Amino acid sequence: RSRRDFAAIGTSAGVAAAFTSPIGGILFAMEEGSSFWSIQLMWKCVNATATTLLAWFFLESAKKGFGPQTIPLKFALQNGETSFIFISVHY
Repeated sequence: RSRRDFAAIGTSAGVAAAFTSPIGGILFAMEEGSSFWSIQLMWKCVNATATTLLAWFFLESAKKGFGPQTIPLKFALQNGETSFIFISVHY
């Protein structure tokens, strides 16, 4: 069971990183990545996609020369629902 869950979590994080779409990654993992879906697995996928996109935005802003203060703003503008969860937890 844990291998199946890790595969679904990895799938959601990979799709979120490839397309910068956290909700799309979670939905793809729900549809294709797991046989059985639970609320606990969904929250693990949400955390994985949020962490993946936060790292991606940090690397992109560091490459362009922006400071870390631009990450929450860019994150909020491009990824509505995930950014709401991220900002409400961390700020």
